[in-house]
Amino acid sequence: MQYGRVVQTGSGGLATGGVAAGAGGAAIGRDVHGDVNVTNITYQGAEVSIPSPQAITKHRAALRRRLADDACRRWGGMSVYIQEEGATLPIEASPYQTGWPGHRHDLLQSLRVANRLLVLGEPGSGKTVALERLAWELCVAEEPAVPVLVRLFHYDGKPLADWVRSLLHETGYLRVPDDRALAACLHNSEARFFFLFDGLNEVSSECRTALRGELVRWMAACHPHPVILTSRMQDELWRLLRDELDQVVVLQPIADEQARAYLVAHLDERGDSLYARLDERLRAMARTPLLLWMIKEAGKEAGASLPGNRGQLYERFVSRMLQRDTDRGLDADIRQAVKRQALVDLADQLGQERRLKCTRDEAIQVVARRLGEAQAAQAEEIVRACARHGLLAGEDTVWFAPHQTVQEHFAALALQVRAEQEWTTGARERLRRVGQRLLARKPQGVVALGAHDWWMETFVQLAGMVDDANRLAREVSEVNPWLAWWCVEEGRAVSAETRSLVEARSVRLLRSERPADRRRAVQTLARIQSERAVDPLLQAAADADQEIAGLACEALLRMGAEVRDRALSLAQQPEASLHRAGLAYLSALVGQPLVWVPPGPFLMGSNTDTDPRAFEDEQPQHTVTLPGYWIGRYPVTVARYKEFVHETGYRPAGQTPLTGLDDRPVADVTWHDALAYCRWLSENTGLAAALPSEAEWEKAARGTDGGLYPWGSELPDPDRCNYGNNVRSTTPVGGYSPRADSPYGCADMAGNVWEWTRSVYAGYPYNPADGREDLDSEGSRVLRGGAFYSSEWLVRCASRYRGDPGPRYGDVGFRCVVAPG
Repeated sequence: MQYGRVVQTGSGGLATGGVAAGAGGAAIGRDVHGDVNVTNITYQGAEVSIPSPQAITKHRAALRRRLADDACRRWGGMSVYIQEEGATLPIEASPYQTGWPGHRHDLLQSLRVANRLLVLGEPGSGKTVALERLAWELCVAEEPAVPVLVRLFHYDGKPLADWVRSLLHETGYLRVPDDRALAACLHNSEARFFFLFDGLNEVSSECRTALRGELVRWMAACHPHPVILTSRMQDELWRLLRDELDQVVVLQPIADEQARAYLVAHLDERGDSLYARLDERLRAMARTPLLLWMIKEAGKEAGASLPGNRGQLYERFVSRMLQRDTDRGLDADIRQAVKRQALVDLADQLGQERRLKCTRDEAIQVVARRLGEAQAAQAEEIVRACARHGLLAGEDTVWFAPHQTVQEHFAALALQVRAEQEWTTGARERLRRVGQRLLARKPQGVVALGAHDWWMETFVQLAGMVDDANRLAREVSEVNPWLAWWCVEEGRAVSAETRSLVEARSVRLLRSERPADRRRAVQTLARIQSERAVDPLLQAAADADQEIAGLACEALLRMGAEVRDRALSLAQQPEASLHRAGLAYLSALVGQPLVWVPPGPFLMGSNTDTDPRAFEDEQPQHTVTLPGYWIGRYPVTVARYKEFVHETGYRPAGQTPLTGLDDRPVADVTWHDALAYCRWLSENTGLAAALPSEAEWEKAARGTDGGLYPWGSELPDPDRCNYGNNVRSTTPVGGYSPRADSPYGCADMAGNVWEWTRSVYAGYPYNPADGREDLDSEGSRVLRGGAFYSSEWLVRCASRYRGDPGPRYGDVGFRCVVAPG
């Protein structure tokens, strides 16, 4: 597929109204046949027809109706999911920062401004719903946007361009007959195309290599149109595409209050009583959107008991789907048990082949095998009936609906029968199987399937259905301790001995040569949170794989206070294995990069012998000793401050801090505004976050030996900092790095914006015990660093300025410090 750029006309624009643009340019006009749905242009020296603005308007309206109708059919007519459920249950995501979540954002907001974005999530966490909701909204956006929703479940190895063209044709308004027309459309249309590739994990194994190459080529070719991908988190294909992406986000669990509010919104006063009936296990399930939706549906049945686990919840959902049409008199001659068994057989067959779809003829053959020759003719009608019930979808090709987890539920039912048959065999048979297992050095039977990620959701549901969840977890731990722990959490009664066994096998897996094994082992130990896991996790924090080290660090810092203090103590030591991972983890937790300033003495203030421009309030120069601390590499940005305001509803003294460019330092904030941000950060992270004292700020800026500027003694220049009105406004944080960074790696400590400290303005020598660090003390607070208009002597590290804490200043921002305690 050849993609080229349009050569513009001499005036820099495109010729319109049928005027020729020259041999290499693009001329835009109406189709020669008068068709208002196409526009003719000259593209790469040849005439090409692309969709007109009128055609795009018609396409968007038709696509919106189609999306709503498809969702309504897929969810059995019970809800127009993308309209009703998506609107009442906002989905939130956090940046995926080498394994740990950053701060939560509204996912739809991230999708609207995305360029190259991957959305990760657990089954049922809302990935597909979010894309459908986005597509539905884009169809009426003010900006002419064209969503292209590509369900990778159907990918068959062919070029993506062919598939995209067929999707554009579906409404009948957009005509892009070949690759040249598609390229011309992407490069010349007024519309912005959003390519939404849903379900990387659903691609068949034989097509994965081809898809990876196609996606890489597509993302390069369709610039600047956005590309958004989704995948289950445990699938590894997405890792092969990370270098092509700008951002990866992880869907976050629903907050308990959001879940309760959702049930109330749909069930009125019954929603409150339903939520009150949920036990700890069900409340944990209710943090997943799909499971919450099923809980809501189950709660509609007056007087019915609630399911106890995931498997039972799906069983209730399936029964309701089957019973609904039975009550309407549909397929009354086919017993529900027959339809249910047909779905079990089909899910089992597809699962064994790791497929999510098959031809209708294949499905009929699978069902017919159990019925026998005498009733084989009924198999076709059974498959048709299952489709009417909404549990199968498709025409020539069929698949389970309304969600992949429904297939996994029926596959779990098939495994339940086989597992219990294996467990009830005689002693001789068990001994024979144990012997085979030892000889083969790998598990046999049902448990062997647990080694592959394909079966993860199936085993999780199975754990809630089998009579002996203990045994299932023990056996699965031999091949997949991570999955075994999910089985432990789902199982109704699992012993402490089984939990210890899973833990021991996870520790052993930390020695694996495969990063995926070590990553899963750390994730398992993080969830177990046992004291015995502390030392293995400390060792894992030294892993060469940054993600594994980060996961281990997160696990340690989320454990009890004693473990946390031990981990923080090690993280302060640059020679300790935990230092690098701890710095990265704390940076992610705070939401902006931190640097470590080690404990010890430094020279504070100025000496006129070495700095003749020193002001009187900077003298005398003296030695101050500080404990170690982490400090923001950059001032707090507008984007970060907006998150604080959005999450808390805080009202700053003015609206100006919220109107700047996202990558600039926030300004026009009072000292109290800055303090409120730090308090929120402390509550949000569990860390001791604060404004730096002026001593902490100065040491971070100049190091230990009294340097005049962050970079040394040389005078500032426009390549080192934003000062002297050389730019006339603030600049993006980090714009002068690394040349102008401080000895510890702090950026923007000279110029750009003045920065609040927590210190009261008082004379030297600096004495933190004299009340100047008391937040309740009255008086002006110290400002440091200078601003974009400041002179070269005001951007020195020792320069001090006083500011009243109440007023706003358009040139004043702040950065945060995090203390170890």
